Amino acid sequence: MTTRGLLRDGTMIARENAVVFVPPIVASVVFGLLSLLAHPAPDVEIGPYGPGMGVGMGPGAMIARGFGVAGLTFVIGAIVALLAHGMTLAMVKQRLDGGTPTLSGGFQDAKDRIVPLAIAAVIAGVLMSVGLMLLVLPGLIITYLLLFTFAAVIGSGLGAPAAIKKSVELTTREFGESAVLFLIIIALGVVFAAASLLLNIIPYLGPLLSMVLGGLYTGYASILLLITYRRLEGPTQTSEEEPQPEA
Repeated sequence: MTTRGLLRDGTMIARENAVVFVPPIVASVVFGLLSLLAHPAPDVEIGPYGPGMGVGMGPGAMIARGFGVAGLTFVIGAIVALLAHGMTLAMVKQRLDGGTPTLSGGFQDAKDRIVPLAIAAVIAGVLMSVGLMLLVLPGLIITYLLLFTFAAVIGSGLGAPAAIKKSVELTTREFGESAVLFLIIIALGVVFAAASLLLNIIPYLGPLLSMVLGGLYTGYASILLLITYRRLEGPTQTSEEEPQPEA
C-alpha cells in the first residue's frame, strides 16, 4: 500500500467512524487534568503549605508527598491511556472486520485484553527506556521494532511475549511498509505537537484544545497502525482458508 493509499483509507475510516476518537480524547483530557492537579501552575495559590500540609510538615515530607501524588497520577493516567488505546484499536478492528464500532464493544474487548496490554506496556516501556538511555538511535530502533505490539495483542489476541515477537517479525520482514508507517506517525506527531504549542498560547481554552488535539493524533495513529498490521499479517491468516485453483 502506498503512503497516499494508507492516508486515504485511514482518513475515510476516521471520517465515517468518529466514535473511535472518543477514548483517546477522554484519556488525553483526563491525563492532562491529572497533571494539572499534581503540578499546579505557579500562579495558582493553594495555601501557605498546600492542601493536606500542616505547619509541622518538613521538606522531606513535602518531597515525599510530591512524589506520591506524581506517582499516583502517573499510574491512574497510564491505566486510562492503556485502556483507551486498547478500545481504539478494538473499534478499528470492528470496522475492518465489517462491523460498526461501538464504545461498549471496544471497552469489552480492551477490558478482556487489559492484562496482556499492561504486560506488553511494561516490557516495551523498559526496553525503550534502556534504548533511550544508551543513545537516541537505539531507542528509536527498539520503538520501531515494537511498533505493532499492541496491535497484535488486540488484533490477533496474542499474549505480551508473542505480540512483541510478532511485531519484531513484521517490522523486520516487511521493512518497507513498516518503516513508512513509522515515519508517517513521527511526522504527524511533529505536526500535531507544533499545533499543540500554538494552541497553548490561548489562555484557559488553549490547553484543553491541545488535549483534544493529542487525542485526535493518538486515535488517527491507531487507525493507521491497525490498517497496516492487518495488511501485513492478514495473508498469513487467510492463506489456508482461500481455495486453491485446480490444476
